Amino acid sequence: MEKVSLYLHLLGVGMLLSLLFVSPLAEKALRKSSPADAVTIHRFINQLGVLSPFAVALLLFTGVGNIIFFHVSLKTAQWLQAKLLFYFVLLLIGAVNGPFLKRRLELYRARAEKQTPELDARIAAFNTREAFFLIWQWILVLLIIALSVFR
Repeated sequence: MEKVSLYLHLLGVGMLLSLLFVSPLAEKALRKSSPADAVTIHRFINQLGVLSPFAVALLLFTGVGNIIFFHVSLKTAQWLQAKLLFYFVLLLIGAVNGPFLKRRLELYRARAEKQTPELDARIAAFNTREAFFLIWQWILVLLIIALSVFR
């Protein structure tokens, strides 16, 4: 059972890293595309985002399982405490970012119908916010990985 939990945890890490790797590439394509293509790309980004709760749940349950199976004490493992803190901050960032993505999709749909300078400015503000979120997500994931490797 220990190995199954460990392998499932690695699967969750792979899912999360895949999502985080595709996001900047999709964002770049989104910003360079025509208004009609931007709606399609944004819909793809949202569909990819549906996978993130599964990755989060898999990581959370298998992480707790690994703590139990490998008899790691949260009281003495400061690296694990920091890792959990960064993980929950990462979850918070993702939860805060979700509603912004839905609003941004509405703006892209409106821009596909009629392009105005006001819509372009609002979309640019959302794009800047999304770039900020992506940078922080990557920083937190790299910190979590570093804590896992160099404990």
